[in-house]
Amino acid sequence: AIDYDPPAYAQGRLTSVDRISSSSSVEAVFDTAFPMPSSEEAVFSRAGGAKVALWSAATRTMLRSPEGAVNAWFAGSTPLGQNGTRWRIEIGGHLDAIMQASPPQVGDLITVAPSRGPHALELDQCGMVTLRAFHIYGGTCMGIVEHPGRGANKYEQLRIGRRDGSSHLLSVTADGFHSVGVGQGATIRASEIAFTGDDLINIHNAICIVLERLSGTELVVADPKDTIFDTLGPGDDFALFDLHTREQVASGILAASPKTYDGGWAEKIDGVPETLQGPPYNLITRGAPFTARRVFRLQFDSPLAGDVRPFLLGQSLSKGNRNATISD
Repeated sequence: AIDYDPPAYAQGRLTSVDRISSSSSVEAVFDTAFPMPSSEEAVFSRAGGAKVALWSAATRTMLRSPEGAVNAWFAGSTPLGQNGTRWRIEIGGHLDAIMQASPPQVGDLITVAPSRGPHALELDQCGMVTLRAFHIYGGTCMGIVEHPGRGANKYEQLRIGRRDGSSHLLSVTADGFHSVGVGQGATIRASEIAFTGDDLINIHNAICIVLERLSGTELVVADPKDTIFDTLGPGDDFALFDLHTREQVASGILAASPKTYDGGWAEKIDGVPETLQGPPYNLITRGAPFTARRVFRLQFDSPLAGDVRPFLLGQSLSKGNRNATISD
């Protein structure tokens, strides 16, 4: 089993909610068995971001509407005394998802958890791995992550959750199980995933962004999240989609493995997020850094038909988490 002592997040009890509507802030006393919600704590100084969750003291379940994402961001903290345990917590974004569910009361619980950090278990370039009766009770980010590789991994009697009898509210601070860009999808059977800081299970393909068309058979693309091009090679099928409609625009077969490409993009790549965030794209690029080292040239074995243009989405169809299954 994997667990953390001390836990990798802050946990406490609300002492004031008077300012939650006017200034998106609450006050709480935090448990000394956990880190304090301060940028001086290592788990927060290295994370690059954190999320706030409020919990019912009666049910120990998170206060949020069914439609609301778990994205109430930690916007800052101020120490208020009581031997360093009492803090004012500023909340940024998606506070409405909390308020619509059930307005928090004095005595309810609060967690402040880093949104990035080492995962509890990471399978990198793996295939046909079997994990059986494996338990995760704590982590600094996601529970299990699998990414580029053959895939076809099996998880049986997996448990990601609270240790029996523990006072901890969170199991892991981000997704419980996260799979991206593997060839064959995972099999998850007779398992329990609960009390995560974000998605319980997230299984998806990886995408890139088209930057430039060099010729009928060549494209320049960006892989902003470092997930898609480490395993592509000749013979892999690749498709392009409209950013808004998600309709397929073109597809082709790769003639060679992707190659890094300059072409002046070292100077231009920093402007791509700003372009994507504006009209007509209006794409949220938070958490997707664009860097010159992840700009690639793709070569296809025949000319691509269709309206192939900058800022289409691209993904491998060969390595797309095929046939993932979840069962009792």
